[in-house]
Amino acid sequence: MSSLRSRVRSLCATLHRMALAAAMSVLCALAVANPPCPSDLDGNGFVDTADISLVLLDFGACPVNPPTITSVSPAFGPAEGGTTITITGTELADATAVTVRGNAATSVVVVSDTTVTAVTPPGSEGAANVQVTTPGGTATISGGFTYGNAPPAWYTVLEQAPDAAVVYDASLRSAITATGLPWRVRDNGTGIEMMLIPPGTFNMGCSASQSHGCLSIESPVHQVNLTNAFYMGRYEVTQAQWQASMGNNPSYFQSASPEVPLEQVPQRPVEQVSWNTIQGFLSQTGMRLPTEAEWEYAYRAGTTTAFHGYTGQMSGTNDDSLLE
Repeated sequence: MSSLRSRVRSLCATLHRMALAAAMSVLCALAVANPPCPSDLDGNGFVDTADISLVLLDFGACPVNPPTITSVSPAFGPAEGGTTITITGTELADATAVTVRGNAATSVVVVSDTTVTAVTPPGSEGAANVQVTTPGGTATISGGFTYGNAPPAWYTVLEQAPDAAVVYDASLRSAITATGLPWRVRDNGTGIEMMLIPPGTFNMGCSASQSHGCLSIESPVHQVNLTNAFYMGRYEVTQAQWQASMGNNPSYFQSASPEVPLEQVPQRPVEQVSWNTIQGFLSQTGMRLPTEAEWEYAYRAGTTTAFHGYTGQMSGTNDDSLLE
């Protein structure tokens, strides 16, 4: 009897598989008149048990991509709430909730897969994280919205929160966010792009490289504490920016070259200027030069080596041979 029951079970299982395969073939024929058949998951020209196996391997809820947030606009609003913000990012089409500093926003509207609008809740002054929740997870932009007055009239916000691909150190990103100020701005008067340098402490002084030691005037190494955040130009002042403020261009390199076509020459750095002539530019623009401590602190960006970090050497290097 045991052997008979076993043979019956085997026969039933075989018939069941054949029936499933036949049913899938019929469904395939009904679904599409011409090959390839959508149900032929393995692409062998047949809908059979192998295709059913592929379906069973993925049995369950389909995966959903997690959302991301790239920006919040406007980035400032009153502490009493009521600011309509536009959140941009990816995978936002199924957003179920928006929070600002952990408090639920109201009037959440999904505009598209990349845009959601909401009205901010009340909150105390300062930077606040903005979160969007979807079936795929929760996306956060640190310091994406700030309760308080609008930014000063001198700049336009380009990017509120630091980009993790650029500011790869999490503690440095947190220090930037903690200021409540936007990470990347453009000076409205000159068009100069500027980056926020947060307050902090570092060891100032020479770090010897493998090939070069330190001069006496570069020592001793000593601790410096910068208590205030400041903005520093992302690039050198260009010839065009100097010309716009000063009405002249003292630069020697004003001609096109194989590397720089004529239309890009105005974007070259201004040169042939002295400390004295720079004072006129600073007076015109309301800016100042960084102190030596501010410059070294910004240059080091948390590194302690002779040369600052870059792709492939994120923590900096002392190896002169790696420099071009």
